[in-house]
Amino acid sequence: DIACVLKPRPRCRTHRKLSPSLVVAMPAKGTTDMAKARWLAHQTGMPLPAHGGMFKLHLAARATLDTKNFRRNLIRPSFINRLDWIATEMVPVKEQSIFTINTILSVCTDQTCPSMSAGKHTHYSWADEENPTPKPMSAPEYLRELGRYTEMKMNDKSVFPGDGTDYMPPGFEALAKTLCRRWFRIYAHAYLHHFQQFRQSGSEAELNCAYKHYLYFVWENHLVDKADLLPLWELSERFLAQSAVPDPQQEGKFLSRPLPP
Repeated sequence: DIACVLKPRPRCRTHRKLSPSLVVAMPAKGTTDMAKARWLAHQTGMPLPAHGGMFKLHLAARATLDTKNFRRNLIRPSFINRLDWIATEMVPVKEQSIFTINTILSVCTDQTCPSMSAGKHTHYSWADEENPTPKPMSAPEYLRELGRYTEMKMNDKSVFPGDGTDYMPPGFEALAKTLCRRWFRIYAHAYLHHFQQFRQSGSEAELNCAYKHYLYFVWENHLVDKADLLPLWELSERFLAQSAVPDPQQEGKFLSRPLPP
């Protein structure tokens, strides 16, 4: 895939209405850039070389909201169909990802981020069904295109299951995995290129909370593997290790998906 886009606990097949496409608008004069972005969002295989310097800063991430039960709540109950569960849970994960895109766009420009990168060694180009040839983009261009692509796919009931229906479109799981891999790139860019700005604006806790929500969802539902998370694996491994869910029926066993060796 070269191309590379807190809620009350939902019931199966009770999607909230999908948010509209990204719109550029700003609130009152004097509002900080990060606050503007938050307001806007409310409205609408080979190991990588080690990161150093500024690319290690995100590993200091500690601030968080209350996420104690996040992972437990994202483990699928045995009586619910797996694809139904994924379709339902993808909606709030998508909303958090769009929220994060808007926040990044308040500080990310074509000049500061001329390519869509995740550290020094990873760069993403955009391709999709309409444009299959990978195209390099600046980070803002890539993020906007990812937001547009996400909304288009999740509003298309021929490929994404709709409310109150038992119809599961063919190829849905492949689409879910594609979107989830691309959403990871939002967080990789945020942590590796803009973490200091999130911290200075007081948004570190929100970023950590959104990433944990994303991470626990994709990991527990086998939508990504370690290879997909390599640019942030050290941080991801720590978050996953801290949140392992013990099995109350078997001492020493866990309900959550284990870490790879």
